[in-house]
Amino acid sequence: LHPTPPPAVPTLSDTHSCGAETAPDGRAAVKGGGGGGGGGGTGTAAAATQPPPTSRRPRVLLALTGSVASLKAPELASALAAWADVRTIATESALHFFAPSDLPPAAQPVLRDADEWSAWAARGDPVLHIDLRRWADVLVVAPLSAHTLAKAAAGLADGLVSTVLRAWEWGAKPAVLAPAMNTAMWAHPCTAGQVAAVEGFGAVVVRPIVKTLACGDEGVGAMAEPLSVSEAARGVVLGGGR
Repeated sequence: LHPTPPPAVPTLSDTHSCGAETAPDGRAAVKGGGGGGGGGGTGTAAAATQPPPTSRRPRVLLALTGSVASLKAPELASALAAWADVRTIATESALHFFAPSDLPPAAQPVLRDADEWSAWAARGDPVLHIDLRRWADVLVVAPLSAHTLAKAAAGLADGLVSTVLRAWEWGAKPAVLAPAMNTAMWAHPCTAGQVAAVEGFGAVVVRPIVKTLACGDEGVGAMAEPLSVSEAARGVVLGGGR
């Protein structure tokens, strides 16, 4: 089946998080569906959702936010496109770390905040964040910056990515979130509560791993490897967990 063309879209600003990766590897842990905090820990969870029709490929809405780990956007998009149709949205901060043209053609274009506003001029016009939500079988936010995690937990909706998160059909459609931030940001007292909040909504959280970050700090905070994120998404959308 040929991929369905997406509606036009843009993204909103996001503060940068130091969450790149360069050294020792750690295994990503997945947790979701309530409980759990900012620390590590393993587990699986999946919303009680129906798999997509077998007559077409699964549909993944990939959201990229302002973490250095957005450098891995091409690798992640390629991993997802191997088994699903992919639409991509990004915050302006995320675009500091990769060029939309670096993504595989199957994951282009990259929609941003401006696209949401340009798509709507009068009553009856398409509403981009709603159209994207309706199109997707699963939402993958990777990397999920500290800033966007805080917005998602609080229900703020001030840009395309955060508005999709707020309008997402929690409990009816799965969402996979892969945080990436500096080790001290991950250890911050507010992080555990924010992670617990999104898990309470029904999100599957793929925990960050231990690496030497782009800023030079070493510890938990790097985004899980793209293949791990892709496998988590595939597991929740096709069934069977991870």
